[in-house]
Amino acid sequence: MNPPKFWVTARRSANIAQFTRFLGIGLINTGVGYGVYLILLIWINYQFAYAATYVIGIAVAYTLNSLFVFRSPLGLRTAVTYPLVYLAQYLFGAALLYGMVSWIGIDRRWAALIALALSAPVSFWLNRLALARRGAPNCARSASPAGRSALRRVDTSTNAYRKACRIRPR
Repeated sequence: MNPPKFWVTARRSANIAQFTRFLGIGLINTGVGYGVYLILLIWINYQFAYAATYVIGIAVAYTLNSLFVFRSPLGLRTAVTYPLVYLAQYLFGAALLYGMVSWIGIDRRWAALIALALSAPVSFWLNRLALARRGAPNCARSASPAGRSALRRVDTSTNAYRKACRIRPR
């Protein structure tokens, strides 16, 4: 049995909103990271500045993606495992880059941009896997108000569902 159409639409709009926030946070993180890199260059070698910026970028991405994109609490378990997301993203992007430059023959300057664009959805999925709440009902927490009201009509039978979905009682 297929779910009602308005429920699927609400979920899809929630996913789009989440992905949009993810891209926005990525731009903010990139800007902050580059700014920190430029400041650190005043005092330390560029390789050390890059390494420090990379670590700071992971911490900023973890905090902002947890709180604003996936709206999940910060925790020790996710903080410890989150760098694995960055490792997987790096390996995926590096493999794409290598394939495009070595096998297809795309210019390395363009290949890096293409790899970045192609890895964004994979990065979003990995972040969601690492940070999204486990065990909570799939309630499209970030849906538009219309989507949330549609979800209210689907199932509001338990207080746990209402609390997880941040739905106020009628």
